Amino acid sequence: MFPFKPIEEFTPDEFSRVLDVNLKGPWLLSKYALPELKKRFGASIVNITSCSGHYGGASPGGSAYDASKGGLRQLTCSLATELGPHGIRVNAIAPGVIATEAQGGDELQHSDWGKSEIARAPLRRLGVAEDVGAVAAFLASDAASFVTGVTVILDGGTMAAW
Repeated sequence: MFPFKPIEEFTPDEFSRVLDVNLKGPWLLSKYALPELKKRFGASIVNITSCSGHYGGASPGGSAYDASKGGLRQLTCSLATELGPHGIRVNAIAPGVIATEAQGGDELQHSDWGKSEIARAPLRRLGVAEDVGAVAAFLASDAASFVTGVTVILDGGTMAAW
């Protein structure tokens, strides 16, 4: 959930709704999946945060979204520490600009904003859903059996270049 508008225009209920969906939702999912996850040594939780939840990634009008994603990044670290002794790994992916339907799909790369994001990214392209899926599959796989408590920045190098 990513409504962007000035803080003066946000109601407390709207702010709570963003936190409920983006932060409380993953917390509840982890909490209630835990009994089953404990039965499977090597289980994995992969959260989706955002570059907006990291330093340098904050956005004008994104106070609720950025706070929720920053909180989810910290929740990932906390749960990795708490659940690690049960053999459960907890990691996150922080996508940058991904050309999803919600962002305008293929049309995004032709928009002024999309073009500016492409120009800022060292890899000179926008991400696609398959990029996120590939990292999620890796983090959930046995190939990542010694990876926990990390957030993979998936932004084509944009944050590295800031």
